[in-house]
Amino acid sequence: MSILLIPVFFSSPFDSFHLGYDAMNRRMTSAGELPGATRRLWWLVGGRAAVALGLLLLSVWGMREAATAAGEELAGQLRPSFAAGWVALALSLVYVLALRFTRTPLAVQAGAQFFLDVALLTWLVG
Repeated sequence: MSILLIPVFFSSPFDSFHLGYDAMNRRMTSAGELPGATRRLWWLVGGRAAVALGLLLLSVWGMREAATAAGEELAGQLRPSFAAGWVALALSLVYVLALRFTRTPLAVQAGAQFFLDVALLTWLVG
């Protein structure tokens, strides 16, 4: 008498909910990174730098308009958005240097970028 063991895999809608982690694992390369992840991270850094530059330009324009309307000096007014724009540009430079010159895994770099972006946004809003 022989017993046939058939593996049964239960599937629920929540099995692959973990932000696509399961799908990402299946697409990993032998180096342990997703194909095209470096390119996507470069696009993310470039987009962040473009948004930061736009924030800086809008902030300067807003400060100039406020200074013109109130007849005050531009140098005495520092808006949080102006400082946040400079911090975001500085972080983008750090991200570019990290992407180019370090061997830190992309997942770690992306996680650090996400954490610092959330911290920057919290500072800007708060």
